[in-house]
Amino acid sequence: MVDYLTRYAQTGEVKMAFDIPLKGLQLAKSYSPGLPMIAEAKELIPKIKDFSEESLNAATKFTTYFDTYYRAGPRAVQYLKPEAPNEQTRKNMMIMVDRAITFFLRMFLPCLRRI
Repeated sequence: MVDYLTRYAQTGEVKMAFDIPLKGLQLAKSYSPGLPMIAEAKELIPKIKDFSEESLNAATKFTTYFDTYYRAGPRAVQYLKPEAPNEQTRKNMMIMVDRAITFFLRMFLPCLRRI
């Protein structure tokens, strides 16, 4: 989850940042069109627009379903019951995103300045 959020923080683009779960959604539409979570995804994706509680909850739920579908297949999602992260978990997620961004800035920005 932190990986996807870090990509989103760096790019601002949901399609780029959540590439794997979006591929999982496409697979689900093709091979499991009756899954109720497909309809729910249409509501979740537009909610991923910042780092608010609503956005983090939507991103977590969307990613839980469709990252799992993409990586583990349709049988794995039948056991999922994604829950919204609590306040402490959301804070921890944002701390990790901040650390990742800081790392990338320290490691790669000096390299770009030399070019």
